[in-house]
Amino acid sequence: MDFSTPPEDLGAVKFVLASHEWQYRGEGNAKIAISLPAEKKVVLLPKSDKTDNINNSDFWHWISTNVKFINCIMKPIFGDMFVSSPSLVYLSSYDIQLLNETLASVRPEKRKDKELLLCGGELCSDHVYLPSSLSAFCKSKSFCIELKPKQGVFPLSERQFRNCLFCRKQQLKMKEGLVCQKSLYCPLDLFSGSWERMKNALVSLLCSPQNNLRIFHDGCLVYDEDHSDSDLQKVLMEWLPSVPKSNLVERISSILLQALTKDFSGIEGGKESPGGWVFEGAPPFDPEMESHVYSTRDALPHLPQPPCNYDSQELPEGCILRRLVEAQAVDNLGTALVHDLLKSHQQYSISMDYSLKSESINYVNNILSKGCSSELDPIERYLIAAVARDCSILITFQELKEDCKEAQNLPQVVDEDSRTHFLCHIAAVDLEPKPMSCINSQMKKKASILEACQQPVL
Repeated sequence: MDFSTPPEDLGAVKFVLASHEWQYRGEGNAKIAISLPAEKKVVLLPKSDKTDNINNSDFWHWISTNVKFINCIMKPIFGDMFVSSPSLVYLSSYDIQLLNETLASVRPEKRKDKELLLCGGELCSDHVYLPSSLSAFCKSKSFCIELKPKQGVFPLSERQFRNCLFCRKQQLKMKEGLVCQKSLYCPLDLFSGSWERMKNALVSLLCSPQNNLRIFHDGCLVYDEDHSDSDLQKVLMEWLPSVPKSNLVERISSILLQALTKDFSGIEGGKESPGGWVFEGAPPFDPEMESHVYSTRDALPHLPQPPCNYDSQELPEGCILRRLVEAQAVDNLGTALVHDLLKSHQQYSISMDYSLKSESINYVNNILSKGCSSELDPIERYLIAAVARDCSILITFQELKEDCKEAQNLPQVVDEDSRTHFLCHIAAVDLEPKPMSCINSQMKKKASILEACQQPVL
């Protein structure tokens, strides 16, 4: 390999495929995940289109900036207890080719427009397993629920719609044939602070997961949108074998909600990153926007369904849902206003449609140079919020051994009826910086959603 900057100089460690027991975990639009079960690690390898014009120097600048962004910006926002630090690895071109050939038979057809071309990635903790420091106190079976909660708090400029972005997007998915029925889930309910609404949101996710919920059992995927209701029942019966079938979804939702609202702040470090960048919370909403928002609601298309409930109350301090709300609320303008700013912002406008990944996230160093979140401009705030709106949360549970006094002070939840105690761990993942072009992409996507809502699919 010919690197202008050797990967070792960026802290990357050589990863030899043959030295590890590995298996295909899955993939999204940007990365393939390779799990290392014996090590409780996962390797995330960026995918590329063959037409991508990115050389090794650009690639390593991009991927090292990703790691810096997670460690120095997102970690202070979410807290040490919810974010683990990834490290860089590099692979031989032989191993990359071997992966492409081996995975060809298991990868989804819809994802094969991209493949592995670049010889590097991130080595991360595999959060579908409980950390070894906790699992030592537990029985053997572990369960992990992966949630993609989506946007649960909106700037006032985006509250003129009766339905939230997620619920409006269901119309577009129906129109494009991506789903055969709408999800019953609404992110506003999950982030509402109302126990009843939050629990209903989790029940809806379990029953209609789409790509917003997955369940893993001992590290293996056992339930997602491609599985049936009977698959869900089977998984939940393994989890709570003494619970009647009719109560399983409700009981698991209660356990999950305990974890999502649990205060983990006692086990975190400070709010300052190793590099000194400090998160100071979200800016306040502009009260002058409110009258304009509600005066325009009747002029916008209405969906043939009840309006979403934007009412909310304060979430518990130190819980993952509160950290998500705080991160999403960093943007107090919304996509359209930020897009207008970007077009007139000489420093950033060149990057809006720029194809090179390394150039499109150069704003990260600018954020770090400012020292704290209160000094960020609206474009930078939007880009941080965009990560929080699209990240995933992994909540892992493992039943506690009986009379395990050593675990009294460890994070745990309980199924009240059976008095079964579970140690739990929560991690936020998919925290890499969004490219500057995501602002333009969001404008186009929201225009398509608006068009779909004007001709709703019943």
